[in-house]
Amino acid sequence: MASALRDGLAASVQKIRDRQSARQQEILRLEDIQRQLGTFGNLGEIVEARSRYSYLSIQTGSIRRTLLDSLEGELQEIPNVAIQIGVQDTQVLVLLITMKRDEAVVDRILDKFGWTEVHLPQELSGKKDQVERELVQKLRSAREEQEQLQSQVETLIRERHEQLVALWRNL
Repeated sequence: MASALRDGLAASVQKIRDRQSARQQEILRLEDIQRQLGTFGNLGEIVEARSRYSYLSIQTGSIRRTLLDSLEGELQEIPNVAIQIGVQDTQVLVLLITMKRDEAVVDRILDKFGWTEVHLPQELSGKKDQVERELVQKLRSAREEQEQLQSQVETLIRERHEQLVALWRNL
């Protein structure tokens, strides 16, 4: 009984810790995107700086509107900013910002959904404020989830407090 309680609790806590670790990695990457974005005046500058000096990958492309939610779901594990910037018939135009180090994974996902690359329209180079707001919202959401996970660990321990005390006394 004691080892089952201990093992079950340890497994539950480990699952939560693993999720916390994944969220922390996401937060670090989003903060990295935020820092990189801050070094440029507008999105046009970032696109022009697609050199070794920029760690951001900015892509604009179109995808079937019906696939957009699925694409965003697939990209959820990769820190990104995806903003719908236009609609044409059954297609939606999307601005996608990721870290260059994730480019191979992102490209596979985009290929899977039939992403067609298009050039960044000039009028979008001023959309940096919208991108920054989206990024702040994603960071806030990741941090809130991180706090909820911490609270789950505390609740788990609190719920089993009496059992854990009894287990300790029997040692």
